[in-house]
Amino acid sequence: MAYKNILFISFLWLACLGCFHTEPPVRIKRLPKLFTRVDLPEAAYTNTKEKGAPLTYKASEYAELTTKTHPALDSCCDSTNLLPCCKDYWFDLYYPSFDATLNFTYKSLHFDGVSDHIKSDFIMSSFVNTNNRRAQVEEQQQGSTPQGYYYEHYSYAEAGEPEMFFVADTLGQHCLLGSLIFNSAGQSSDSLSPYISFIQKDIEHFIYSVTFH
Repeated sequence: MAYKNILFISFLWLACLGCFHTEPPVRIKRLPKLFTRVDLPEAAYTNTKEKGAPLTYKASEYAELTTKTHPALDSCCDSTNLLPCCKDYWFDLYYPSFDATLNFTYKSLHFDGVSDHIKSDFIMSSFVNTNNRRAQVEEQQQGSTPQGYYYEHYSYAEAGEPEMFFVADTLGQHCLLGSLIFNSAGQSSDSLSPYISFIQKDIEHFIYSVTFH
């Protein structure tokens, strides 16, 4: 009788063991993040002369040039003493394929005898908007162009204007400020990254080709 009990218990134990036997968990390999492939054109440039400002430059052939009036012209330029904004000249280079715009403002300055460092502080304090002040600077470049002009170029992470730059002549008479804006709202920085990289090269080409007259 005891022998039968032992056999029964052994059988029951083996049955329970079989019921609870499972395969080892399958480890799922995490795939790298994938992005949609973007086919970008080869860079090509054309010489451009501004009609409303004393400057020439090389612009991308894929950008359309448009001029515009300052939004505050009606409110500040009717007075006898013109405010500084009335002397600005604004123009855009619009990329229809990317729905992106390079906004430019030309300023006539009077910085005789002032160092480039002070020029930079003055220009950037009036140039960088509130959103970009809180944004992280990913890359910063500064130096001289082939024409001897001083420039600074800032690339921002997660900013409304991911690229901002300016070019000023050493005599303190001319200054050109530029910024990049994507007009389609809701796009992540990852999805815009290839377009930003493409336009960054256009900006560098633009900076090195600008000539004030």
